[in-house]
Amino acid sequence: MAITYQRISGGRLLLNVMTGGDDAEQRRFGDDLDKTARDRRAGEFITVFRQLWSGEPVTFHGDHLFVEDARIVLSGYPHLEEAFSFGEGVLPILAERGLLANSELR
Repeated sequence: MAITYQRISGGRLLLNVMTGGDDAEQRRFGDDLDKTARDRRAGEFITVFRQLWSGEPVTFHGDHLFVEDARIVLSGYPHLEEAFSFGEGVLPILAERGLLANSELR
């Protein structure tokens, strides 16, 4: 839905990433980081996520996240037809915008 709105609105959609409630509430969920550290962790997650959309394997070593040779996998099981339909619609858009490395769709 966000991608559709972004396209229709000409790029006017902004998303706010929330990193949790107050520190005591987060500790109840097993997260002992303070807000500043949670914000840094969220920044690392967004960095990894954006790099994954390049289509290339991602290796990232941060203060909070560590990934080696990570890749996006579009899994269709058990809804293979829906995943295929999604890929047919999204991959050409990503290729058109230069967001797919080594794409056969260009």
